[in-house]
Amino acid sequence: MKAIATFFPQAWQSNYAVDVDPEGDCSFDITPEVESMGKDNALSIKDNSNSSDVFIYAAHAPKWIKDWNGPFYIRVEASISEYFEAKTAAIAA
Repeated sequence: MKAIATFFPQAWQSNYAVDVDPEGDCSFDITPEVESMGKDNALSIKDNSNSSDVFIYAAHAPKWIKDWNGPFYIRVEASISEYFEAKTAAIAA
């Protein structure tokens, strides 16, 4: 099981950030970063927030994502929760 971030690129249109077509794969592994921050800190991360935005710099983020200079948001909340649920279940088994 891995914790996966999903990147949503956006562009400004009439002062609103709107979703745009991605330049490549939008999902990437954030398991090393999640493990290094610990369970409690990782589970406190919210989608589309400053706390999730840091994953743009994750080791496994594609180069086009790391280079993105427009607005964006990242979803990780459900994936992080599922990751720790699976990890707990594996330990209990």
